[in-house]
Amino acid sequence: MKHRLYLPEACRPRPAAGWQSDCPGIPLDADRSHYLDRVLRLRQGAELACFDGRGKEWRCRLLTSAPRQCKLQIIELIRDDIEPIELTLAQAWLKGAAMDAVVQKATELGATRIWLFLSDRSNVKLDERRLRNRLGHLQRIAASATEQCGATWLPRIESKATLRSILATSEDHRRIVLEPGQQSLDAGAVPCPLLLAVGPEGGWSDPEKAFYESLPEVTAMGLGSMILRAETVPLAALAAVRQSWGWR
Repeated sequence: MKHRLYLPEACRPRPAAGWQSDCPGIPLDADRSHYLDRVLRLRQGAELACFDGRGKEWRCRLLTSAPRQCKLQIIELIRDDIEPIELTLAQAWLKGAAMDAVVQKATELGATRIWLFLSDRSNVKLDERRLRNRLGHLQRIAASATEQCGATWLPRIESKATLRSILATSEDHRRIVLEPGQQSLDAGAVPCPLLLAVGPEGGWSDPEKAFYESLPEVTAMGLGSMILRAETVPLAALAAVRQSWGWR
């Protein structure tokens, strides 16, 4: 099937038997209806793949086509992928389009979680309302990227307070902090739960460095002698991890 759609409603409970023929269809919201009807120009009877973001994907049929409310019928389950090994990106907030690009490409590179935090040198200001709006916007970007790249697990995007709190609550991960001038990043050949922490444009502050250097289980690594933009660093690091793991 050519087209894919993120459909968390697909995982709602249904009768054990006969639900395909009896189901009146899953109504879609105005945005997704507009996308199917006006952008993709799909019509009644068209088939597409829908996934719930938690590993399952179904073959679906468009029951009704309208600019503001389409309805889908689920036909059969076609994928049920196990949860991938945790690959968490802890990224200091970046401004506007740079943050959008990091979330989009990190999703394509298989990040399972994206934790966003304000570093000592972050130049982003977020009140509660703006934070909520930005997280919703970034989650939609991740959903769109997941649709495009063929994955079935949607990364969870969360706001975390500080680097200190992130490192203190991720002891079950191998923890790597990216810092210029350190040994080149090596994730090892065997995949394991891994956290990559990346700072803001201005780099880590002295107190932040002192904190992670005081933790023996945290390793500081770099990306060689190249000077990369803040939005490039996490993507180069994720690609390096995938290369170490054989792109599994």
